[in-house]
Amino acid sequence: MIKIGDFSKLSRLSIRVLRHYDDIDLLKPVFIDPDSSYRFYDASQLKTSHQIQALKDLGLSLSAIREILNSDDTGNTLHMYLRVQRQILADDQTIINQRIAHLDSMVQQLKGDANSMKYTVNTKEIPARSVMSLRQILPNFQSEGESWGMMAQEIGSQSIKYANPSYALAKFHDKEYKETMVDVEIQIAVLQKGEDTKHVKFFDAPAEFVASVLMEGSYENMAAVTESIATWISESNYDFSGPMFNIYLVGPSDDPNPENWITEVCFPIALN
Repeated sequence: MIKIGDFSKLSRLSIRVLRHYDDIDLLKPVFIDPDSSYRFYDASQLKTSHQIQALKDLGLSLSAIREILNSDDTGNTLHMYLRVQRQILADDQTIINQRIAHLDSMVQQLKGDANSMKYTVNTKEIPARSVMSLRQILPNFQSEGESWGMMAQEIGSQSIKYANPSYALAKFHDKEYKETMVDVEIQIAVLQKGEDTKHVKFFDAPAEFVASVLMEGSYENMAAVTESIATWISESNYDFSGPMFNIYLVGPSDDPNPENWITEVCFPIALN
């Protein structure tokens, strides 16, 4: 048997950590001296200690690691947790990449003229048109692509012809800003209405009078766009009159490079 101090050096885990692992039934000593309460370990437990550290380095919680080690089917349980953890890390990486892109965008804006952050606001009418639409509650804004994929899958067997322009857009119906469980509707103008599916509906969309801004580049520029529209509204005789929407002139499905995206940001308005 190996004393806790020596096992600490061999496993590269502090005595405090080893005691904690004992308390939570993660790595228990093979023997505790009843007189001194001194803990002793077996050499075979070094492998377990290394497994714990490896899984901990991957971001798994101690409770998850304990469940893996105590499972009757360790291989399948480990595989399940690794798949879940991989998705968590992938989601975290997406958020990190978005923050880096936002940071880079702000650096470029700070380098340039402050006036370059201002956008020109125009008024126009989005004409009435026949559309196919899919509206659902999404976990977050980044999940919008799943709606487009669902729409394509459900109408795949129909010979739908898009109008020109197609007015491919996403409309945001929530009454306030939300980061999760967002109410998003996607639309595409069509030449002729098709058959409704489980999620995709066809209907005639009315004309809308909007204040619009043409935004080039990634969606990290949206803050400057909304500032410009808010300033324009405050200086005009108009009020907001409906959910805003983005018309994708060049979007992620057309070009993976955010620098090449072109989005028409539209806010329905009415005279006050």
